[in-house]
Amino acid sequence: MKKLMTKYIIVNCSMAIIFGLKMPVFYLMLIGKNFSLASIGILAAATTVSALIFEVPFGSLADKLGRKKVFILGELITVFAAFGFWLLQAFEWIFVVMILNGLSKALVSGSLDALFVEQFNKVTTDSERSQYVKYQSIILSYSAIGLGISTILAGFIPLWFQSVSENTSYINFYDMNFIIMGVLTIFHIGLTYFVIEESVIIQKHTEKEQKRGVFNKMKDFIGKAFSSIKNTPILLLLFLLQFIFGATFMSLDNFWQPKLALLVDISSDIWLFGLLSSLSFFTMAIGQRLSSKVLQRFSYNYKWMLLSVQLLMGISFICLAMIGQVYLFFLFYMMMLLCSGLSMAPILAIFHENVKEEQRSTMLSVRSLFNQLGATLGALLGGFIAAKFGIEWAWTFIAYILVFSVIIYLFPAMEKTTQILHNKNS
Repeated sequence: MKKLMTKYIIVNCSMAIIFGLKMPVFYLMLIGKNFSLASIGILAAATTVSALIFEVPFGSLADKLGRKKVFILGELITVFAAFGFWLLQAFEWIFVVMILNGLSKALVSGSLDALFVEQFNKVTTDSERSQYVKYQSIILSYSAIGLGISTILAGFIPLWFQSVSENTSYINFYDMNFIIMGVLTIFHIGLTYFVIEESVIIQKHTEKEQKRGVFNKMKDFIGKAFSSIKNTPILLLLFLLQFIFGATFMSLDNFWQPKLALLVDISSDIWLFGLLSSLSFFTMAIGQRLSSKVLQRFSYNYKWMLLSVQLLMGISFICLAMIGQVYLFFLFYMMMLLCSGLSMAPILAIFHENVKEEQRSTMLSVRSLFNQLGATLGALLGGFIAAKFGIEWAWTFIAYILVFSVIIYLFPAMEKTTQILHNKNS
């Protein structure tokens, strides 16, 4: 078990470090290419929609062809996207790169997590599997720490290579972040290939099924997946939660920078943006590491633990929308991220308890699909409300949806599954 955890901590943490290199400078890079805010909104939508369209088909492809292969393909596309952000300038070409970015997200989504669960179930006993939340929270926390470290570095990379960008027309101020990201992703592909193992799940097919094309098989497979969702109420509830979380955090993501800019002197306090980005990941990591202990404090009552955490998250979001002091902005922003970290592993445990092994990647992709749908709605609805009435009203509206959605945890299907997990952990 220790060997398995070490492998996945290394792969997940290094992937998070690579991903974090672009986060604090991504929109600054687009602005540096002289794109308007409206153009940037269109570009962001291109990534979200492309990921949305291909999320489920690629999840199904992972279950059919192999999760590791699909994950590596996604990372290969990430390399092309990273170098595309560096080399291309025209809006039309960056639009294509943003679509590639979405395809990469869709390919990577769920594949690594499904590989871990597959190997975890293979090397653990029934009694050890009840500790999944503990092991998953450890991996998630290391990933969050990797992101935290990476975002700090990302803020310094343009300064470290400023002499290079000032003396050549081929590298702009933020380009080195994407060049380093592309190079490191190539090394990560090799790391994943040699370190991560994959068991082949053999599925039996009739002679008639074997003669059918791969896309017809994929269509049937996806149909079976959605049939499973229809017949499993708990999955519908979990996916609804993902939809709400997607809307919440897309709205938070889109507007925290302009909101904070209203509270500080951006010309002298720009370092606060990098600090907040980094602290957010460390705070989420703390939440993920504490999730099993908090769950234990609730006597492994998943329902009331998650309900309480989500309620606190919603109240923090409302407070974040209303305050006008920088230190309170930091406090409530961190509280939201802490609650998010606390809830991740328990929700995943409920999810995996209700998913068949051979459909795990597909179901993870469907879960991510609902998250992307929520994010799309959060971006559009939040943007509309913010433009008409201000960021405060956009956040408050979505925060109230988050607060009232805690009723989901009171549904009988949720009660049944949380009781099963409670019995396993008791």
